[in-house]
Formats: sequence, structure tokens, C-alpha cells
Amino acid sequence: MLKQGAPFVWDEAAQNYFNDLKVVLINAPLLHPLNYHRDYFLYLSAASSTIAMVLVQDDDKGNKHVIYYLSRNLLDTETCYAHVEKLDLAVVHAIQCFRHYILLCTTTVIFECNPMTYILTRQLLGGGKYSKWIVILQEFNLVFTTSKSKKSLVFAELIFSLPSSSLR
Repeated sequence: MLKQGAPFVWDEAAQNYFNDLKVVLINAPLLHPLNYHRDYFLYLSAASSTIAMVLVQDDDKGNKHVIYYLSRNLLDTETCYAHVEKLDLAVVHAIQCFRHYILLCTTTVIFECNPMTYILTRQLLGGGKYSKWIVILQEFNLVFTTSKSKKSLVFAELIFSLPSSSLR
């Protein structure tokens, strides 16, 4: 199609795909404005080279609406972290980016496993990244919980499943 002289064919199958694409784009979940008087949910997920976070809020009917999507590629040294350390890094990164949203409200942080137990049970808290992360997180009203179902982490996992070149 990009070559000069190549025939352009728009058949029934192409029209059907185009119509399906229009429907998906029109009905795609959009970002909702936030309500500063409601609590937040922060969904986190980590892959080998990416961390992903989604800030969500409930509406009056109990439906969850996305407020903000966030993802980040890991540095070379961070890719060597254990999975729970990557989740901890995701918490710290999300809290620093969403600080102005969550400072005055309770935020429920939802993981596939609870990495805060890992940080708090480390024997050497005399310095390093664990101590720094704890100091950053203690300022906020955070509730850590594990996901009851895999379905609840689907937004965060969708973000890091995208090709890494599209993540900025």
C-alpha cells in the first residue's frame, strides 16, 4: 500500500475490521475526573523490565473509574531486583508521582502479593534503599492489601504488556 502503483483494495473484511475498531475506540474506558473527597485504589504490577501503576476511584454506584495510568521502564540495576523489590519500587514511584492526589485521602494499594512484608522483615534497615523507601511511604495514609482476584490487576498488567518502546 505504501509502494507507488500498488493496488488499494478495501473489501468486506477490511470494512468489518474498521467498524469493529470504531466500536472499540468509542467504547474504550476513559479517564475520569477525580473526587478529592473519596479514597483511592492503587493497582500495581511488575514485569522483568517494567513497572505499571493505575490510580482508581469508586463512584457513587461503586463502579471503579481510572484516574491515572503510569508506567516506567526499569534501569539496568533495577532489572536485577527481586519481584517483590520491583513491586516496592512501583509503590514508591507511584506515591511520588501521585503525591498531590493522595496526600489527604486513604489509598488502598493492591498487589498480587504484599511486598511491604518483605521490606519490613529485612534484618538490615540501617540504610540503603529499604530505609529510604520506608521514609518516603510513612508520610501517607496507605493500606496494603493483596488482590482477591487476578481480574483486579488487569489494567496494570495491560500497561506493561505493551511494547517497551511505546512506554515513556
